[in-house]
Amino acid sequence: MQELARINLVRIRELLHAQPVRDKQLALLWSEASANPVVLRHSPARTVLRVTAEDISSLSHDWVLKLYHPHRSYETIRRLISKAPALRELEAALRCGYEDSIAEQAHQQLGLFARPWLEDEGFEPDAKSWGSEIAALHLRGWSDKDVSPDDFVWTKDGKALPLDFGSAHFQLNQASTRIMQRRDLVRLLAAFPPSRRGQWLEDFVDSHEQVIQSEAPTIPWQRLWAAWPAQFSHKKLGAAAARHRCRRMWRRSGRALRECSDFRVLEDGILRRGFEPPHGKLTILAKSTVAISVECGGIWQIQMHSMRDASCAHRHLHLLELFGLPAVKSLGYRGDVLWLDGPPLSLANHEQQAAIDQTVGLVSSEGYYLPDTTGFAIDADGQVKVAIPPDMDMGSA
Repeated sequence: MQELARINLVRIRELLHAQPVRDKQLALLWSEASANPVVLRHSPARTVLRVTAEDISSLSHDWVLKLYHPHRSYETIRRLISKAPALRELEAALRCGYEDSIAEQAHQQLGLFARPWLEDEGFEPDAKSWGSEIAALHLRGWSDKDVSPDDFVWTKDGKALPLDFGSAHFQLNQASTRIMQRRDLVRLLAAFPPSRRGQWLEDFVDSHEQVIQSEAPTIPWQRLWAAWPAQFSHKKLGAAAARHRCRRMWRRSGRALRECSDFRVLEDGILRRGFEPPHGKLTILAKSTVAISVECGGIWQIQMHSMRDASCAHRHLHLLELFGLPAVKSLGYRGDVLWLDGPPLSLANHEQQAAIDQTVGLVSSEGYYLPDTTGFAIDADGQVKVAIPPDMDMGSA
């Protein structure tokens, strides 16, 4: 189990030891989850566990148990002016028809939410299915500022069931506003790969608009503002989705500069977990105005001009990793020294330049231009395996 998940569970056990759960079913689910934790997703503020019915005879099906444990000081103030996340998610789940869902705010710093586990039935949705199903949810008042394709499961008859209600919002007895609908479409499009986004854009938007225009109730004049904008432009939605994807990836790349499941923070730098800098003989292989490259036991060491340059290169490499582009992986830095797990660009020959230019072009097309201090860090042969965004796949949680 990853270190962050272990730390979260220890903290949750301490909080529940001081203030036990009152709901009997939640207490049963936590008891089993604590004894045999199956972690689906975790962050400093939330842990998601799966509880299997095989381990508890009194359960007829599996459950998802979400534990909210905010650790930042401002979260305490936020709870005074808004409903606790676990209780807010329960309200949204009940509105979506998950009648067996339960929740409890056991402690000021701990909330529990549980719902039955839902299995994906293997339906492969196309652009029109996505558009029409999202429109059906919008007509019910649903919207989600953090919507993602991973937050849905599909039934055999092509119905989309939302899974994550942590950021969901419901309009009471009315459809969601057009501004919220546009936001959801943009963020859902941004979550698709760029190639699919381009292929699906028109069918996705047109199928959504067809359902909305044919089934949306009449809006009273007092709420005419909720009907703006009346039409969505394919081109503008596509451009907005590309910009949002860039902003989202850039924010996520910030995890390379803080303590998380993949990186550990030192006094003078950051290293990837499990990596220790080599201490063998270093052989100088290349020099440039940017850096000095040396190699030791398969690990490439780059002497940068400053610690700031090393930190910048480290983050941009992680950005490429999140984008899924072929690039060497940064193993971390200490002071002005950066370690890579592959050869830097400065050693590339002319035949490899086309692959390098193509990779940089892909990054530029998403709105990012690598600075000179990190230009050497693209993998020269472009053969490194495509990276998977770490700890982001929640499955059917």
